[in-house]
Amino acid sequence: MNSILASRDTSGNNTKVQDSLGLLVTQKGTIRLPLINSVKVVGLTEDEASKVLIAEYKKYIRNPYVTVEITNQRVVVIGEVQKPGVVPIVNGTMNLIEVISRSGYLTPLASRTNIQIIRGDLRHPEVRKIDLTDGESLLTSSLLLKPNDIVYVQARQMDGYNKAFEEAVPFFATISAMLNPFVQVHVLQGDTYKNPTY
Repeated sequence: MNSILASRDTSGNNTKVQDSLGLLVTQKGTIRLPLINSVKVVGLTEDEASKVLIAEYKKYIRNPYVTVEITNQRVVVIGEVQKPGVVPIVNGTMNLIEVISRSGYLTPLASRTNIQIIRGDLRHPEVRKIDLTDGESLLTSSLLLKPNDIVYVQARQMDGYNKAFEEAVPFFATISAMLNPFVQVHVLQGDTYKNPTY
């Protein structure tokens, strides 16, 4: 399809930018292609979609060859990592360790015992907890991530409290500085009443 997309480019700039375009799947789960029009691909794997497209193109082309690649798969990483954000999935699969390493690894505040993988609808998500310090649980639990998973790396509990305290200190310092003259005046007045001079 890349050659067809490039030939449709009216700007004359059919370089690597055009090669990386691809086709967007609509909300109905279909894609529009030359000759065969709309084809439903939602819920199909890459191989299954290729077979469906080959069957459709056989009606018009003698020996069609179709490869399908999903290009916008990604995982979102938030929390205590060096570079939170979107991590593209390479080669169709990626595991938790790869995603964390692509995010610049964990910060010193990160909890290694409670990393959460959030999957599915955000109203009713499926949440899995992974403990990176427990080798046995790493072997038994699946670390493979799916597209649109959210990886949340929590802060260690005490570090979270310390961080909240550090953020609150400037506020209390400001209040203390504002109230300091009134406290000193009250102390001075109290001393004057205790030790009157005649």
